[in-house]
Amino acid sequence: VSSGIDFLLVRRTKNGGLSEAIKDGLQHAKGDYFSCPEYDDVLLPESVAKRVEFLERHPSYGVVTADSWVVEENELDKRNRLLTRSNPNRYELNHFIQTLHFKTTFNAACNMIRMSAFDATHVSRSFVPSRLGPNVQILLPIYYHYNKGFIPEPLSLFVERASSLSHTR
Repeated sequence: VSSGIDFLLVRRTKNGGLSEAIKDGLQHAKGDYFSCPEYDDVLLPESVAKRVEFLERHPSYGVVTADSWVVEENELDKRNRLLTRSNPNRYELNHFIQTLHFKTTFNAACNMIRMSAFDATHVSRSFVPSRLGPNVQILLPIYYHYNKGFIPEPLSLFVERASSLSHTR
């Protein structure tokens, strides 16, 4: 894993939101893998390296998901439960059907996507921006064509906030 940054692009778009920012960023992305944690996700120090290592060992996989600790916004050190909650589907290689039945993990910090799989399934590197983010639009086509790996070790923190999108309907 390289620790250097080839370039940094900063753009400001009024009222674009997270989804628009990810869409714009993917137009400029370079490299073999990408992950787009959200503003309140916390990646643990070994998160990127372990997910890259997994994808390097499994070249036919399009994405890898790692487990995540669920923590409260005021108690980041208190790690009570895992996001997958022992989901019996977490080790299945094809998550296309799991996704259609809402039986997969969509926390953005948990996923690392192979850029070649993204480019093969999103030729224009685009998706329809939405208030709830692009997770399903990015992952569903990849799940249809590629296997998904799972690392049972928690490599991020999913911060539960009373005001977050994940708690609003």
